[in-house]
Amino acid sequence: MRRPLVLLTATTALAWAPPPTQFAAARRGAAAALPQLRPTTTHRAAPAADAPLPPPTLTTKLVSKVRRAVARPKWRGAAAVSAGAVAAAWGLRAPLAAVLEKSFLGDAFATLLRAGARRDALAVLLAFAVAVPGFKGFGASPVLAFLASGALLGPHGLAVISDVGLTQRLADLGVCFFLFEMGLELSLGRLKALRRELGLGAAQVAATSIILAKLATPALRLTTTSQAAVVGSALALSSSAFALRLLRDRDDLATAHGRAALGVLLAQNLAVVPLLAAIPGLAGRSAVEGTVGKAVAAAAAKGLIALATVELVGKHVMNSLFFMSAQTKSQEAFLAVVLLNVLGIASVTEAAGLPAALGALLAGASLSQTRYRYQVEADVAPFRGVLLGLFFATVGFSVDFGVVAARPRAALAATLGLVAAKAAALVPLGLFFRLPAAAAARTGLLLAPAGEFGFVAVGLAKAFKVLDASTARLLTTAAALSMCLTPGLAALGDRLAEPLDRLEAAWLRRSRRARDDAAVGRAVKNAQGELVVVVGYGRVGRVVCELLDAKLQRYVVFDLDPHKATDARQRGKPVFFGDLGRPEVLEYFGVGAARLVVVAVADKRATNRVVVALRRLYPDLEIIARARDSEHQRRLNKMLGVVAMVPTLPEDSRLLSLPFGGAVLRALNYKKEDVDGLIEESRRSALGLFDGVSETLVAEEQATLLEQLGVPQDSENSEEPAEEEAVTV
Repeated sequence: MRRPLVLLTATTALAWAPPPTQFAAARRGAAAALPQLRPTTTHRAAPAADAPLPPPTLTTKLVSKVRRAVARPKWRGAAAVSAGAVAAAWGLRAPLAAVLEKSFLGDAFATLLRAGARRDALAVLLAFAVAVPGFKGFGASPVLAFLASGALLGPHGLAVISDVGLTQRLADLGVCFFLFEMGLELSLGRLKALRRELGLGAAQVAATSIILAKLATPALRLTTTSQAAVVGSALALSSSAFALRLLRDRDDLATAHGRAALGVLLAQNLAVVPLLAAIPGLAGRSAVEGTVGKAVAAAAAKGLIALATVELVGKHVMNSLFFMSAQTKSQEAFLAVVLLNVLGIASVTEAAGLPAALGALLAGASLSQTRYRYQVEADVAPFRGVLLGLFFATVGFSVDFGVVAARPRAALAATLGLVAAKAAALVPLGLFFRLPAAAAARTGLLLAPAGEFGFVAVGLAKAFKVLDASTARLLTTAAALSMCLTPGLAALGDRLAEPLDRLEAAWLRRSRRARDDAAVGRAVKNAQGELVVVVGYGRVGRVVCELLDAKLQRYVVFDLDPHKATDARQRGKPVFFGDLGRPEVLEYFGVGAARLVVVAVADKRATNRVVVALRRLYPDLEIIARARDSEHQRRLNKMLGVVAMVPTLPEDSRLLSLPFGGAVLRALNYKKEDVDGLIEESRRSALGLFDGVSETLVAEEQATLLEQLGVPQDSENSEEPAEEEAVTV
């Protein structure tokens, strides 16, 4: 430990040393005041105090430049952090080497250095280049192209890949990059908001493990409880890469089933830790309850320490490194810090017994609220695409055509039984956790196939002789085949969503809540065109309702979250459950008699669905909608004849809703001075709640948004609004 301490001391002294001019003056004064301290063996005469200094050497110039650069205030902290990082890395070089050796990075980078790896890479890239356009030409998902390529090139196909194991380790990088990118879209606040979904995930893991263990015992002729527990727990897990990729491609992450799937997958990733820790304790005669319990407890403790370390490193250390690299204005330095963040934190979490993918997800979440989020996302994207495709190909490697040919009935029964059992367990649990019927069905079908960690658990059980080789081969083949069904199951969930919505609406109409909603529908019909209908009771919808309350304007709100509607009704707000994206619901409630419809939904697809349904039934109805981006705004304005706005402030800002609410009031022909006064009062209230936002920024923001809406700011608003172009859809 002496070398890092010397390095740290020297760098710190260099950072805080006085500037060169002060150093030279001090040296002259010391030479004049303390001549007796010079060595007595020298034969040179001491220079006078005012004698000129010798010309500086190249080394002296270099040291002076470094000292002047480090003396700047903004670089002192960076120098100290760099010195500490170098010293810590040198002192901890042995543990770091052990972490890298234990994690997937050692094998992954070893793969790149082998000659056979280059040939494997060329074969995989050639297969991707041919298969992806071909599958997309038939309207199939690119994921199926990756799976087919892997099955063809894998050890059970043409056996082109020379080292499947190391290729799979390299493919794990793709999952890490993908989940890191997903984490960038998740704030820690959103993760905390998924408490109910995490509870659903915990219940799913427990219930599905028990059901699959009971079914597998007679079907696979398992002889011990340990075998049944391993099989049930391993197959209860789902694929984060498959499910989240499909949700993102469909822009469904913000929907009810998207949030539910994300919460379930997070809970499953946490359940991997005790599962992998318990398998060695289940081997042979060591399946003692105390031994397994101690192993699980130790793994849980290591996992908690690793998660706390990831949080601290991601929030403090990595943020400082990003700042330092950004100051250099070097794209290479910034990219190096990005790769260090993803791969380093993933390696630490895997060395602690947690899945590397979970560490990558949390690392992205820790950066989601920083100023570097978008640049980091752009730098990660090129790595994520190809490596994630390689991961899907490695899933195809596991399809054993020999098992399918030798035991076709067993392979088919295992695959279909796995999917049916998991869906049958998850759908009722989703309904119990108060998900809409369509969302519960979509979540159950999307997460019904097996996951990538199931392969790890089955392989570990085979290594410890918990499962025999033939059973392990059948399970991995069934798991791989079930993952190949994921795109089709997701499409089936989409097809079932609409009829399930109809059935749920019919049931609600017979309930007490339906009678209350029928009263609201009659109120809409009897309002004689004076009622405003608001779709969505999120942050924007609530602010719009507050402005309508301030003007004593009658309105009614419809939202798809029954809990939100119930809570608002208890506070006396006219908020009701209802899906206005369905024509029969619009007709039932008589929305066409409303004076104005305000679509304040955050999700783009939900907004489009509601607006299209409204335009088909009521071409002349006045609609104001919230757009997600400029392209969405153009489509709403030109193709659907809807007044739309694009928010440019963060979604969690109350200031976002004020111009939108002001546009609603002006569309209702309230006087300009009244609307401006109310907006100004609400804006000052928002400024008191959100520090750091200047009035100039808010004024410019409001002007920009009103300009997007096409409302002239210097004209009276008492005139009739211009007639919108009605487009038949």
